[in-house]
Amino acid sequence: MSERVLTRYGAGYLRTTICGTDDGGYLVIREPGPLRETDLRLSPLGRRAAEGSFPLPGSFQLPETAVAPLRFTVPQPVPLIDRMLWPAAFSTTAHLLPPALKAAGAALRELTDLPIPGGIPTGMPELGRLLRWLRSGGGNARDGARGNAQRLYKQARWRLGPDMWTELTETCGLLCARPERVIHGNPTLSGVFPHSTATGGVTILTGETLTAGPADFDISWLTGELLMHHLLSDGANDLDHAGLARAALEGYGLDSAPAQATPIARLRLLHHVLSYVVHVNWRDDLVDRLGSIQDKVPAWIRAL
Repeated sequence: MSERVLTRYGAGYLRTTICGTDDGGYLVIREPGPLRETDLRLSPLGRRAAEGSFPLPGSFQLPETAVAPLRFTVPQPVPLIDRMLWPAAFSTTAHLLPPALKAAGAALRELTDLPIPGGIPTGMPELGRLLRWLRSGGGNARDGARGNAQRLYKQARWRLGPDMWTELTETCGLLCARPERVIHGNPTLSGVFPHSTATGGVTILTGETLTAGPADFDISWLTGELLMHHLLSDGANDLDHAGLARAALEGYGLDSAPAQATPIARLRLLHHVLSYVVHVNWRDDLVDRLGSIQDKVPAWIRAL
């Protein structure tokens, strides 16, 4: 089966290619970026799901193989993130966003209802990476002479102050040590593909970070990502990020954000800044956003 490249994007940590196939289907291919220090492969629970011994809800899509390049079949080639970053280009399908976020929330809730299988090592790769940095400023060795991880560590600690830094570090550590539910582990807008109707169906790519973690982590992480895009957009588009967050929460079965949404959203914003300066490039304006962690994050979450 031949494939034609539709788009490529990514940075030093992860690179993604979206292809069309000659039978009218679409593929997402994920590969490690040049600055990634760890392999890109399925987690222990992801491998069990791929082997068929741990069935996942129907909205979740595992890759065809357990190691990179990870190839996923998707219903159409445009993830939620593209529709949100360039809303004018997708204005005719803007109606897909709220039902897609609601469906994503419902799928994440369905995932948490699965029993945690025995004999599975737990761990949260993205939070674990963030925790190591919070504790020591240690980053990616391939960051090399730039030393952006250490540079951000010094600036962020100064901007946020010792009390907030201690709170963030302790929260991150506690979350890493709470295997309460089956979770996606890193539900991102780039991994959610809405179906091409207004019925609200979605396909969510999973496998690399599938694990056991804190209850309500996934919905709080996704809410934090919507907040992050709201803060970074600076009003450049008229998307109702809060409305989309409410749709996800409704799908998850909540009428407001869970109690841990504020600390997890703070970690999501910090995670994004760290990933960007280490795996893309340093940006002063992005680092300036860290001030939002203390005041804008809880205010936005409370208003949901």
